[in-house]
Amino acid sequence: MSAQRKAIGEAFFTIGFRDIFMESRIRRQKSLFKDEAPADFVEIKRYKAVVALDNEHVFSVVAPDYKLITNEEATHLGFECFQQLFKVTSESDMEPYNLIMPQSRSFCHIDFVHKKRGLKLFGNDLWSPYLRITNSYNRMYALKFDLGFCRAICMNGVIFGKKNIEFKFHHSRRATGPKITFNITAKDLVDLEKQFTESLHNLQLYLVPKRYMWPLVCKVFDISLPEEQNRRQNEIFQQRAQHTASLTDSYFSQFGENGYAALNVLSDFASRPVGYISAAQRVNSLQRETGAWISGFVKAIEQKDFSFEKYLGKFSNYAAPVAQ
Repeated sequence: MSAQRKAIGEAFFTIGFRDIFMESRIRRQKSLFKDEAPADFVEIKRYKAVVALDNEHVFSVVAPDYKLITNEEATHLGFECFQQLFKVTSESDMEPYNLIMPQSRSFCHIDFVHKKRGLKLFGNDLWSPYLRITNSYNRMYALKFDLGFCRAICMNGVIFGKKNIEFKFHHSRRATGPKITFNITAKDLVDLEKQFTESLHNLQLYLVPKRYMWPLVCKVFDISLPEEQNRRQNEIFQQRAQHTASLTDSYFSQFGENGYAALNVLSDFASRPVGYISAAQRVNSLQRETGAWISGFVKAIEQKDFSFEKYLGKFSNYAAPVAQ
């Protein structure tokens, strides 16, 4: 799946449990999801299967008292977090702008922005803070919320800052239900916006030669030179290099040779990655790596002995590709 945007409603499909049965005469396990099992099958009472009820796709196996949170329920819980951060009173103030979900629908990241909140930088370049709700049915991701920023004109996303949104959630049906305690407030959001704005201004003032953009992408996203004999790895490497070259030409023509243009290349690459088996699975981590780069690079360029060759290390020798 590519990381294209989907309608948020696609994540709200019906989910439920199915009993699990095992063939009693043979040790090899077979699973059936029927109201009545054949006589030669016995129920495994210690476990249930988490299943999409529209196509019977099995996501995971859990204990019988497991408390399942649907994507729709997770969104309602996200509104509580949204209220805490943005001081809103209606869910209509949460504007959905992005859904990242693989074809299997096993997990999703749902992003919401505040309709009336944004940071205008360098004229009319608008960045909006957003809340990312992460949930999964295959237990790949725990239910969680993250803060990020997206550039409105192209929807490039960045997970910025180390301030986490923590909460307590009990997956046992014996518990009274989700209990969310936040360690982040509306003031924390204001502080984060200030920090983000200052960082972007510092990036905009610092020269980043265009020839270093591909080595920088490789450093930030840990893209290493492939083995010479591996044809597929070489094809993917060249595909990413050409994609970066195209992004570099576009953003550097728009903003000049500076750190702000570099950020847009990185955030675009992260938001629409190429050359990955599961692009949807990589978007969140790539956007986190982009956010971490902002803070790390701003600190690095403050050092008197900073040089790109030293900063890029082994990646400095990666030749800049030419856009085709």
